[in-house]
Amino acid sequence: MTEWRWYFDRRRMEKRTKLEPEAGVGRRIAVVLAFVALAVTVPILISYLTTRGYVAMGPHFERIEFRGSSTTRSTDSYFVTVSFANTGDRGTEIDSVLLNGVRWDDPGWTGTVKPLVFGDIAPGTAIDAGASCSGLIVFSGDCEDPGGRKLVVDIEYNYLRITIHSTGGKDYETTVTIARGPMMGTWILAAAMFVAAASVSLLVIMARRARARCFTQAHALLGFLPALSDRLLPDLHAGIKHFPTASNENP
Repeated sequence: MTEWRWYFDRRRMEKRTKLEPEAGVGRRIAVVLAFVALAVTVPILISYLTTRGYVAMGPHFERIEFRGSSTTRSTDSYFVTVSFANTGDRGTEIDSVLLNGVRWDDPGWTGTVKPLVFGDIAPGTAIDAGASCSGLIVFSGDCEDPGGRKLVVDIEYNYLRITIHSTGGKDYETTVTIARGPMMGTWILAAAMFVAAASVSLLVIMARRARARCFTQAHALLGFLPALSDRLLPDLHAGIKHFPTASNENP
């Protein structure tokens, strides 16, 4: 019995010795897979929570994004409207505005209307996190920067580079297309003025013709009255002569 027990114990120990390396490899693979799963899942979870606003990770930041722009023209002045928003999680403030790389308030600008800024794009304006804003830039067609370069040159389309510099030390840039020719509103105004002038001229001509016709008819009537009186007066005198006169004698 002792020999048989020893034999079975030895066989059991041999099997255990063979299985232990395989079990060790399996544990290592399981640990590696667990770490890989955590490395993939945790960043995704953090990104989801931060974008949803449940948690705030890392430092706060500002980020201004331009949403659109439009340009209108009146006589020889241009009005450029830009819209933007602060998509960051920290507020900021407008420090300065640059047009083609030159500050809008540089004393070297020349022209009938030097660059002017209004609205939310004006320096000193606070831009809160998540706020949507709009600003207006005005300048004339003959406006030149200190280097003698015009904002609008004599070509069909011009490109104006607008840069917003924030108090956080960041620059945000967009490019606006400006047409040199007159805008649609100018054409409509010119057409309306032409139609109004043509209508007034037509009314004046019709009034003159009507007045001339009245004068002609009045002159013809005045010329006919003497002839009529010459024909009627003799007959009137003859009728008066043959008319019986009243007598004071009683019948």
